[in-house]
Amino acid sequence: MFESWGTDPYVYGWTDGDRGDALRSYLVYTITDDDSETGKTMVVSEFAHVDREARGHLLRFCRNHDSQVERVRFTGPSNTRLFDDLDDPRAAGTEIRPGPMARIVDVEAALEEVAYPEAVETTLVFNVRDDACDWNDGRVRLRVTDGRGTAERVGADVDVDASLDVGTLSRLVIGSHGVDRLVELGAVDVEREAVRTGLADAFPPTEPFLREGF
Repeated sequence: MFESWGTDPYVYGWTDGDRGDALRSYLVYTITDDDSETGKTMVVSEFAHVDREARGHLLRFCRNHDSQVERVRFTGPSNTRLFDDLDDPRAAGTEIRPGPMARIVDVEAALEEVAYPEAVETTLVFNVRDDACDWNDGRVRLRVTDGRGTAERVGADVDVDASLDVGTLSRLVIGSHGVDRLVELGAVDVEREAVRTGLADAFPPTEPFLREGF
């Protein structure tokens, strides 16, 4: 947290005395000189908070640097919105771009390692295509119960519930795309509506954000 490959960052945290001085929000930032003509930039690489009040204290901390920097730049997940917190929303510029890649390299291990919702009980057979790792090609049966999954290879005589490539399965597993969105994109073929429901229950969409570059 306090060290980096280049300039060591600053870290600020906000605690709430009414809650036993528990840490409620924090940010990690550096000050950069992007351009001698446009002045310095406060570059926030982490912006974490438990609620809107805690978020407000972080934004106030950034605002109080107005005598030292010309602008503040945030890096965060695509749902990070500042417009609602600004008197003039046009004062902020937003750019959305792809982040780090996530890819399954071992289908069975990945399906057994991921956590599932406790209430879900389902069995699904995937037909996976992987042009780079041929050991992932083929049919895999996943059984989910009590928040855990077990995966095993099955033969061509077992009926397939969903056909997809390993990239689509990676999206489903990490939660960046739910099954409804993947079906809409034409990335997964689902045989029955009950299968679509089972996939939606076992792999609910989340909001993953990988901040580490590699």
